[in-house]
Amino acid sequence: MEFFFEEHWRWDWGFGNPNKSATLIGMLFVLAQMLRSWQSRKAVLGLWFLLSLSLGISLIHTYSRGGLLALLVGTMIYWALVSGGRFRVARGKAGLLIAILSAFLVLYPNLPHVEASKRYLQGWAPDSEEDRSIGNRLRIWRDVPRMMRDAPGGWGIGNSGNAWTQYYQPLDTRYHYRTLVSSHFTWLVEFGWIGRFLYLLVWGLLCAFAWRAASASQAAPNRNLVAVTGGAWAVLGVSSLFSSVAEAPLLWVIPVVLLLLSLWKLRKVFIPPIRPGSFLCRSSLAVSAGVATLLMLACALGGTPSSQARIHYRGGIVYVGEEPFRHLLYAPDQKVVGNHYGMSIREQAETGWIVAHDPPSCGLPGDGLTLVLSGVIPEIIPEWTGFTEIALLNPIQIFQERNGQSLPHSVFLGTLRRDTVAFAYSRKASKAEDVTVEMIPGSKLYISHWTRILSEKTSQPRP
Repeated sequence: MEFFFEEHWRWDWGFGNPNKSATLIGMLFVLAQMLRSWQSRKAVLGLWFLLSLSLGISLIHTYSRGGLLALLVGTMIYWALVSGGRFRVARGKAGLLIAILSAFLVLYPNLPHVEASKRYLQGWAPDSEEDRSIGNRLRIWRDVPRMMRDAPGGWGIGNSGNAWTQYYQPLDTRYHYRTLVSSHFTWLVEFGWIGRFLYLLVWGLLCAFAWRAASASQAAPNRNLVAVTGGAWAVLGVSSLFSSVAEAPLLWVIPVVLLLLSLWKLRKVFIPPIRPGSFLCRSSLAVSAGVATLLMLACALGGTPSSQARIHYRGGIVYVGEEPFRHLLYAPDQKVVGNHYGMSIREQAETGWIVAHDPPSCGLPGDGLTLVLSGVIPEIIPEWTGFTEIALLNPIQIFQERNGQSLPHSVFLGTLRRDTVAFAYSRKASKAEDVTVEMIPGSKLYISHWTRILSEKTSQPRP
């Protein structure tokens, strides 16, 4: 897939995603600073300048704002660590080349054949149009605390984007997301509370390690290595905040290798036995306290009142709305119920709904549930306990009774269907008292208003 900003192609370096390529370019840009430890050699200094210039131009042509911000933060972290927080400016030829490089990379985005500055200022400049890329991100991230609170055990790896699409997306939009457009937020939502704590703890300890290693590095080569390591991790961390880039294993190679090299070079600093008062103990306690406070704040924010339907995820089951729950939508076939079936349920919120993609691993609440099956009938059906009837939405195969049980069937068929299954159900309805068939005008497989149909024609809520 290729991406464009207006008529400009966004370079992706084979990743298929310009944000991922921008992350790699940013880490390579910081890694190139290693050459400056040999800046006394003119050829090496010239190589550093040409390499940094090429990488900077490549980054600009990705038109990635998150990648650009990550590069700036990573460079600042490198500068702070290599100078011991004094931010000393290089002098002589090195300083001149840095000034030329900076000036060129500031002016280059404004050239007519690039126009990257329009991308960077989109949504921020007074006369620019609203940027949906920024607006949609903010809209998604606003729901992250609520999604974390609604799923104490996590939504599961790979499920965060669909969870937001179905159960949190405002009803006036119809987007579909694979992730939460941020690696950090995506994994925080997909992990349970323990995983969330450990994930943030690792990043906090990395920050503590970088500063401790920089202060312990007396020799210039070691300090430069530690500074580059901190800058590379900063690039990855900032990029992962604004885009889903950390899912690419290749992007972890540079920061992990640099971290291992730094640990080896400074093994005398970090390998001594752990004892009370040591750096490792103090930093672990401080970071753990900070992470715990941050997660408690997120949990509190997630519990603030909301006008949206109540959502709870537990044991692979999504509970939508309040009790009593009257319908269990099992293994939804999106060809029948649509790509936004969760939004359709939230629009019809008079009664509570349950959605499950797999057989429930925990007991279902109460009795009086209608089992709703759509399209392809799954091979594994939940236990019958709690179900009073079955609703079949445009089934494309005959439903077979399980365990000798027989429950009333309500079959809803599109009038445009001309297949053998539809004719078989029509004939069966005239012979079986417990099977009723309703024809949906103007529908083939997809039924646009299936939630309203079920609300009107299946069992009504008990008083």
